[in-house]
Amino acid sequence: MPRIGETIGRFVLEHELGRGPMSEVYLGVERATGWKVAVKVFLIEPGSRPADHAHWAHRMMREASAAAAFQSESVVRVHEVAAHAGMPYLVRDFIEGKSLAEFVADRDKGAALRKVEWLRDLARTLAAIHRAGLVHRDVKPSNVLIRRDGALRLLDFGVARRSVDREAGLLGPTSDKLPSGTERLRVVGTPAYMAPERFSHQTTSPLADQFGWGVLAYELLAGHLPWVPPADLRADARDTKRLRPIRMIEAILTQTPAPVRTFAPKLTPAFDAVVARTLAKAPADRFSSMDDVLRAIEGALR
Repeated sequence: MPRIGETIGRFVLEHELGRGPMSEVYLGVERATGWKVAVKVFLIEPGSRPADHAHWAHRMMREASAAAAFQSESVVRVHEVAAHAGMPYLVRDFIEGKSLAEFVADRDKGAALRKVEWLRDLARTLAAIHRAGLVHRDVKPSNVLIRRDGALRLLDFGVARRSVDREAGLLGPTSDKLPSGTERLRVVGTPAYMAPERFSHQTTSPLADQFGWGVLAYELLAGHLPWVPPADLRADARDTKRLRPIRMIEAILTQTPAPVRTFAPKLTPAFDAVVARTLAKAPADRFSSMDDVLRAIEGALR
């Protein structure tokens, strides 16, 4: 595990910016120039076998390298992918601003229109990523940064992969129920934003990112995840950390969320319909692409 003051590559770690179950992110400074970057270190799973760790490290570096090759103004640029003490890491631009997660509770005048514009920008970014043959796999508010000038930047390509690749799901293709007692997920991503097919199938599709966009849109506009029943909208139920993974997965697989306009009445029925379609359980019932989502958003705005 990295330590503050440690040097990774050309960068000295100054302080922690954030962490998750698989990684930690630090502010790194290049000693010679003072250039500030974000250094994301992928953590070794405790107790993992050396062979498993080597395979995992190779996969992380392969996927991060493939994503780093994608360049777009609306994506946080990755400058370097390497390993330190056996741990893969990537170096990306350090963006000063707030994550989209910090705007979920924003209800001031004009907030709804501003959020819709960000959702349109995110849809445009994901469409470009998909046209490049990539799938992000972890679309969620904390992976979207809003700069001080209001511009949107998508980050965390550390879990991106080629859209034709395959990945193991939590459930087998013929399984009809969740494994008893399963709490730790082996699939890559954040359960609350993952499409139903990612728990049972073995393919990665741009349509899964579309579902993640829909969950993000619902949460940003309604103020809570679509998987929280309306009767349970107490202060503690809004905290996604209190929702057990199994309960979350069961809701994703079986529940149809209430229309987002129930909680955001200023939205038009047309935009509500866009969000609802992206949240369809079956991939075939969603839009055929994020380009189609973008066209539907622009039509709703008109």
